[in-house]
Amino acid sequence: MATMGETIRLRERWPVWLILFAMWMASGVETDASAATSMRSTTQSMATEGTHPAASSAQAHVSRSFDLPAQPLDDALAAFGLQSGLQVSVDAQLVRGLSSQPVHGSYVPEEALRDLLQGTGLTFRTAGDSTVVLEKATPLPSATTPQPTTAPPPFKAEESRHAPPIVKVPEIIMLGDKLDRSIEDIPQSVSLFTADNILRQANTTSAQEVFYRTPNVSVGEPANGHFQIRGVNNNNVVRNTDTGANGSITVLSNLVPISFSSADYFPPSLWDIKTVEVFKGPQSVTQGPNSLAGAVLFNYQEPEFNYEGRSRFTYASYNTLNAALAQNLKLIDDMLALRFSYERQTSDGAIDNKLLNIGDWANVDRNTFRGQALLRPFKNKDLEAKLTVTSDWFGGNATPSHGGFTPFFDRINSHDVRAKDDIKGTTAGLVVNGRISDALRVTSISGFNHLHLGQIFDGGGTPDPDGTVDFFRKENVGTQELRMNYETRRFRGLVGVFGQYGSYESGFDFVIPGAGIFIKSITDKRWNASLFGDAEYDLTDRLSIGAGLRIHHEDYRITMGQNVFGSAIGFQTTERSDTVPLPKVHISYQLFDPLKVGLMVSRGFRSGGGSVTYSPQFAGVETSSYGPEHT
Repeated sequence: MATMGETIRLRERWPVWLILFAMWMASGVETDASAATSMRSTTQSMATEGTHPAASSAQAHVSRSFDLPAQPLDDALAAFGLQSGLQVSVDAQLVRGLSSQPVHGSYVPEEALRDLLQGTGLTFRTAGDSTVVLEKATPLPSATTPQPTTAPPPFKAEESRHAPPIVKVPEIIMLGDKLDRSIEDIPQSVSLFTADNILRQANTTSAQEVFYRTPNVSVGEPANGHFQIRGVNNNNVVRNTDTGANGSITVLSNLVPISFSSADYFPPSLWDIKTVEVFKGPQSVTQGPNSLAGAVLFNYQEPEFNYEGRSRFTYASYNTLNAALAQNLKLIDDMLALRFSYERQTSDGAIDNKLLNIGDWANVDRNTFRGQALLRPFKNKDLEAKLTVTSDWFGGNATPSHGGFTPFFDRINSHDVRAKDDIKGTTAGLVVNGRISDALRVTSISGFNHLHLGQIFDGGGTPDPDGTVDFFRKENVGTQELRMNYETRRFRGLVGVFGQYGSYESGFDFVIPGAGIFIKSITDKRWNASLFGDAEYDLTDRLSIGAGLRIHHEDYRITMGQNVFGSAIGFQTTERSDTVPLPKVHISYQLFDPLKVGLMVSRGFRSGGGSVTYSPQFAGVETSSYGPEHT
């Protein structure tokens, strides 16, 4: 069980483009803070960062400028707290599914809040100098029993002297869990990073740095597996150079699975990130194939109905440059919004090649563009579609530390071939959420991931002219998930179906002076389908039990061809079909708030594959396949 730090985000509203700056100035939008949180806690508070508890009660009677459009009530209350300087404490269940009234202009905060809550069935009371508590309004008396009407009491400083402090514990729903549970309620090892503790408190700018800060996670280089969870590489237990199809850790970007080579060479950017979730241990029931060691989710900021923008520029040693911007565009209020982000990373790196007189041997040149659209048809908050398209381009040297250091700590490379990479990737995802009732909702997740990789490097890894490798990899992966969630006060459950098609091609030419060319190619095509379910039931207020099951079926066909120094061995094909059950059970008990202990037993799974074995004299070739691996 992991813990979660403060999750209220302070987002600086920077004028990114001149025209938007003018719009901001014209509309009177002020630089302020914004709170983002998921509302499923028993009690949670939202507050402006930097608000002082000892603020005078006079602020409650000072007119302030409010710009609060009609929106989901939880978002409206967060914005109200920021614009009024007051804390708002509310039971999350009270505001679920409710919408606010618009409030624009200059108001005393209690007047603005009263107008904001019209039609919601809620009222408020004070709990100190700078805190208001929301609660259900008392039902109106019948016409035959006239009762005097009373307004909410005024803010009194005296009330706060003996009032208990309100502890802010905003919850974040873990998207990788799929049962809408917070991190405290998940009975397994999970690490959560938010925008605050990633970008601002820790000044973390890359996925590698997140993994460095995660217990039981280590970082490698792309050629050997980008990262490991509990000692297991994200792409295989031992790096499989034949195919990139059967890895050990699932990586998702905005809920869309990306291929293992994409995770290696294009680890998702942290610019404009919202949360990073790291699940440790088998996740096969909820995340499907190839999550034997865990799963990592990168969740980005979503479009909002405003014109907020952010930017960043850094420059450091070795000509290291990082420039980034993000911008919201409101097209139709409460219906259609866009968000764009762009990041540019360049660096010469810290490695020199004295043999070739190259000072930027470890150079980096990466561009990342992400476009998102949020659509709520007919302004219906119970139905929304989110489209995300991410494009990545990388030029430089993705594996600069692969051998050749003499001496190691001088960071001097001695390869006789200049290493170059040309990598392009695209990920697209469409997430559609529809709420049928308070207890029932349906989710569809459609995804596509493409990678094209080209590399040239020294095949021998020495100063001698012992060969040049020209390597390529092409991957296309399409996924579709459809699931239904049902939740009551004590029960949480889901059922769903999942399908995936993947085409993985790779190969290389190894040119050895005086010997000839060794050529190898491999094509791996895979189809899989799954039926899965997961559920949890609260036996008491403290004791919960749960179980899940996934039935996974997979077919794959692997074709390999070789040409060894002019002697064509031909193509070898292996095929296999597997159907495997993947169960899990768990139990958890809350000792006291917020400490909960739990035990989970689950079956991990990694797809099978194929390989080619050669004799030392290249006299023969043997093609073989291997089945799924379990833990």
